[in-house]
Amino acid sequence: MAERVRVPGGELSVDWRSNFTNEEKARLRVWLTHAAESASLLNGRFPRQKTNILIQRAKRGNGPVPWAHTIRHTEPEGVSFHVDPSASTAVLISDWTATHEFSHLFLPYPGQTDIWISEGFASYYQNILMMRKGTLSEQQGWQKIADGFARGEADPNQGVSLQTASKEMHKRRAYRRVYWSGALYFFEADLALRQQGQSLDQVITEFALCCRHQAKEWTGTDIAVALDQAAKRELFLPLYAHYEQTTRLPDYRAMLKRIGITIVNKRVILNTDIELTRLRQAISSRP
Repeated sequence: MAERVRVPGGELSVDWRSNFTNEEKARLRVWLTHAAESASLLNGRFPRQKTNILIQRAKRGNGPVPWAHTIRHTEPEGVSFHVDPSASTAVLISDWTATHEFSHLFLPYPGQTDIWISEGFASYYQNILMMRKGTLSEQQGWQKIADGFARGEADPNQGVSLQTASKEMHKRRAYRRVYWSGALYFFEADLALRQQGQSLDQVITEFALCCRHQAKEWTGTDIAVALDQAAKRELFLPLYAHYEQTTRLPDYRAMLKRIGITIVNKRVILNTDIELTRLRQAISSRP
């Protein structure tokens, strides 16, 4: 029988798929709850009211959570985790995987061709939400985001469209290009929204009310159109049309400078200018 774990605005139904000791289960509950609370810091609520969680022992791989994936074609949706139950609570909490997977649940699955939308959203928010929770400091969080953009820029899959890299992600092993181009898409959208007195948080909240519940096969175009509907302005669709045709990661350094971040010898430098700091911390601090 699945175990119920209450989280902000929702409930996790945890199915222990392996034999775990009571001590191991206790550590894993703390980890799940912490990650769920992090995810809720987008708008105060966990993305789904009911979520299935499958947990089993990892048989291979490195790190506390070597492998995980979002379960889409069930009701309710969920996440499957393969974990190392011997990892300490601190090590589990510091891992990004659960926050990344929980972030996926805010948006529907857009299909492989547009997987950059889904993976980009989760890659952007995993770091933002971990900063908001205090798991990462502001310096650490923006460093991880800048490092991710740098990995996307260094990915050898340049010269082909993001649409192609996304569609052939596994064949090309274009993960860094795909994930971090998508993350930059949402970062750029967030900056544009905040210049107009809105935020990506607010748009995702409105999207949950107007559109997330629609039972259909979503595409990246569908998601962009629905996000524009939620934002009540044209932003996501034009930006989507631009990004899917890019043949390399756009200039992330210029975007980071807009919130007072420069990169010197691969290290993030946070500008202390009051206005720049206010904008940067509006993104990385709790709403």
